[in-house]
Amino acid sequence: LYFYSTSAYYSKAISPALDLSAYAAGELALSFKALKTSAAYGALNVYAATNPYDESTYEMLKDIASSDYAATSIWTDFSVVLNNTYAQPIHLIFEAPASVTSYVCVDDILVDETPDCSSPRNVMVSNIHGTSAQVQWDAALFGANSYDVEYCEAGTESWSAPETVDGTRYLLAGLDPLTAYDVRVSSNCA
Repeated sequence: LYFYSTSAYYSKAISPALDLSAYAAGELALSFKALKTSAAYGALNVYAATNPYDESTYEMLKDIASSDYAATSIWTDFSVVLNNTYAQPIHLIFEAPASVTSYVCVDDILVDETPDCSSPRNVMVSNIHGTSAQVQWDAALFGANSYDVEYCEAGTESWSAPETVDGTRYLLAGLDPLTAYDVRVSSNCA
């Protein structure tokens, strides 16, 4: 989906009606990817509504600002737990609000059961120097107590021993200069 909005115009995408009445609050999660096309763009509101034509029925699920994206022109993962019990069918509404000019793309929209454990999101490598690089990621939404970081020379499967990290960043050190590496980060759940 491609959204464009200005201070005078907004755009919306409305899903077909979804019957979620068989699920209790917190049993389902909405996940999707979004991409902003400029550093200043990216405003996006996500709602659940029983009547998509009556804004008084809108429940805010996610209010996304430009600063919530991993970077410009990079797909960023977003998720939200559906914390209400819906006795009647709902519509999911994605809206680029009329408050600012914004270009936003949305893809891979999924409503699924909330996992016991999820993966870290938006893994990125930065501050690459001759023998070191910074790995950072967004925290897993469900169940992660810590993370394992592993790396190997690109094109090989000789992964390093996992380094357990409590936070969401890790400095890879002792790398060989002018060598490409693959990095993976996984969640440790109780």
